[in-house]
Amino acid sequence: ALCPRPLLRIGLSATQKPIEKVARFLVGASGNPRDPACRIVDIGYTRPRDLGIEVPPVALEAVMSNDTWELVYDRLAHLAGEHRTTLVFVNTRRMAERVTRFLAERLGSRQVAAHHGSLAKELRLDAEQRL
Repeated sequence: ALCPRPLLRIGLSATQKPIEKVARFLVGASGNPRDPACRIVDIGYTRPRDLGIEVPPVALEAVMSNDTWELVYDRLAHLAGEHRTTLVFVNTRRMAERVTRFLAERLGSRQVAAHHGSLAKELRLDAEQRL
């Protein structure tokens, strides 16, 4: 043997789950994460979130007017300008395209991208890479 004692394996990950399954893979043939040769250290890091719910400063109706939508787009653009990354969730592909268009007018087309299943794969990947 080239090494007088068993090799020490260290696995580090910020994203792998379930961690027990990764540990079994790391220890090899025995596959027992409770084996003394395998110890899991999970610091349980969570990222702080900035989450809020806002409504336009006007009475809401079943169908919002263009003026109300303008207030919404202006507020979204303002919030996006205050953060490094902003995700806006909407209910439909049509709404995703609409919000993208109006935010691109305010922030620039390279700063905004739609992402939905009907987009070409290349466009989805581009949006993901830019994010």
